[in-house]
Amino acid sequence: MVTSVGNSSLSLSWTNGFDGFSPLSNVVISYEVDRYPQEGTQAQTFLMGTSATLVGLHPYSNYTLHVSLTNAVGFISNPTNITVTTLSLRPIAPAITSVVAMSSIQVTIMWTPSINSSNTAPVTSWTVLYSCYSPWNPSSCPFGSITSSSTSSSITGLVKGSSYTFVVFGVNSRGVGDVSLPATNQTLVDPPMAVVGLLATKMTTTSVNLIWTPPTDNGGQNISHYVIQYGILDGNNLINITNTTTMATQILLSGLTENSWYLFSVAAHNGFAVGDVSLKVTLLLGYPIKPASVLPSVITDTYVNITWLLENPAGFIDYFILSYRLESSQTWNVAAPILSNGTLNYLLTGLSPNTTYVVGVATKNGLQDPSNYTTVTFTTAVPLDPPSNVMVTSVGNSSLSLSWTNGFDGFSPFSNVVISYEVDRYPQEGTQAQTFPMGTSATLVGLHPYSNYTLHVRLVNAAGVISRPANITVPTVSLTSIINSTTTAPVTSWTVLYTCSSPWNVTCPSVAINSILLLTSKFSIDIMGSCRCTVIVGGVNSGGFGDISSPETIWIILPVIKLNQRLPYLATMKANTVYSLQKRNNASGEIGYTGDQEQDTAMEVNCAYATFRFNENNEIEAF
Repeated sequence: MVTSVGNSSLSLSWTNGFDGFSPLSNVVISYEVDRYPQEGTQAQTFLMGTSATLVGLHPYSNYTLHVSLTNAVGFISNPTNITVTTLSLRPIAPAITSVVAMSSIQVTIMWTPSINSSNTAPVTSWTVLYSCYSPWNPSSCPFGSITSSSTSSSITGLVKGSSYTFVVFGVNSRGVGDVSLPATNQTLVDPPMAVVGLLATKMTTTSVNLIWTPPTDNGGQNISHYVIQYGILDGNNLINITNTTTMATQILLSGLTENSWYLFSVAAHNGFAVGDVSLKVTLLLGYPIKPASVLPSVITDTYVNITWLLENPAGFIDYFILSYRLESSQTWNVAAPILSNGTLNYLLTGLSPNTTYVVGVATKNGLQDPSNYTTVTFTTAVPLDPPSNVMVTSVGNSSLSLSWTNGFDGFSPFSNVVISYEVDRYPQEGTQAQTFPMGTSATLVGLHPYSNYTLHVRLVNAAGVISRPANITVPTVSLTSIINSTTTAPVTSWTVLYTCSSPWNVTCPSVAINSILLLTSKFSIDIMGSCRCTVIVGGVNSGGFGDISSPETIWIILPVIKLNQRLPYLATMKANTVYSLQKRNNASGEIGYTGDQEQDTAMEVNCAYATFRFNENNEIEAF
């Protein structure tokens, strides 16, 4: 019978028979191999015994063996025949034949199996490993892999303009094969996007300075320079067109024609292609044009919101000037001497109730004088009484209800209630507001749980006059516990559920679900060997038992590698490196792991194989 078999050796045992009245002296084992008929019949002779090991055999081959006994006088017994198949080798490294960049995010890779693969079982799958380096954004190039059943693969989702390195290996019934030599190629580059925020500054009657911000996407390659184009608008045509370049993000253009309308545009170039053109800037080189209109809105007894509209086109504007005066006076008070270009409203405060005012807005550029004022006249409101007796009638985790008593309406019926608010835990949201039809109660919705809200209740009458606010602070209710949530009350305890198992018949915690009541966010599991555990966690707070986490599977590996140090300790294994392990239970009872090929010894039994790797966080992943 066969007692063990490898890829280049096999061991037999037998029981001796009648010796013909002469002691048995030798054993002759002759054999033929199906895949190499040209070798004919070969033989190996052994001293007399009941077992022998044949060496120097071909992997992945069928051997027909003939075992004969010889006695001291030279008689040879009839043979006993047996057929045995030697084990396959792992796949031999393939050869990468081409890596072709198909686009800025896709490559196609092709490879051929080794021509010396006759001693290996058929490859069941191929794996392509790749990593990249992007000089434009190094952190955007992660390690990746893809599996293919054929000898080519299309890989997408790559980083544009980045250099990629690829290796390929095969997997068959014997495990993971050797890795190919690396091949490298770079993904294609796109044109850059448009520059951001093109502005004209420091204008004179014959010059202007343009500034901008680089595009958010450079197309996969650094911006080499910028292309600026400008010309004079003549109706719908652009005349006297000029093109220039710069490597900076600003440029001073001089020698322009006074009192002419100009159109300016900027585009980025990355050495591969010119990008999209920016939003164009149109301006008149000369004195600014005053606003087209000025309007009052949200008039109260002490303040008013002023908005204004510009002529189209409005010419070049550096900033606005806003002033006001009593209708009965000719003395202007400058409320806002410098309002930046782009600002089209201003809240004018500190006014007197039931008083008529004149407000004027002028434009200013880099030349000497501002434009003339565009004015509006309005009368501040008779003061309204703020709501009284404001109280909370109900509160939840995302809503709350208020009630109040209405006051004096300023001789115009109340039409709306505006409740504005700020939340302490989300200052970035600023002041928000919800508007309700007139009444004495309202319910705010869409609030954050477990948060303190400062509310301001204002009444609005039919004339658009707004009362002063009545203020109140209300905390919303907490949610039940959610891991990593900021909208819940503090967690008072954690519950951990887990189950563990081992592919290596190692004793692990019971397959039944175990639970541990914890007061901290750490726990331990006692194990006797290398196990894979699946864990979920849920929290408990004043709101009740919360949602449970997604299952997390972890490997817990004991550093017990022995067998002549054929594989380094787990603590020294490299991230993303593939290891093929053999579990061996030898004659002395020791358990260890080795990544070498099978050893030529009859002591190896109960073999199992596993393939895994360590990721960037030094966690084991099945592979």
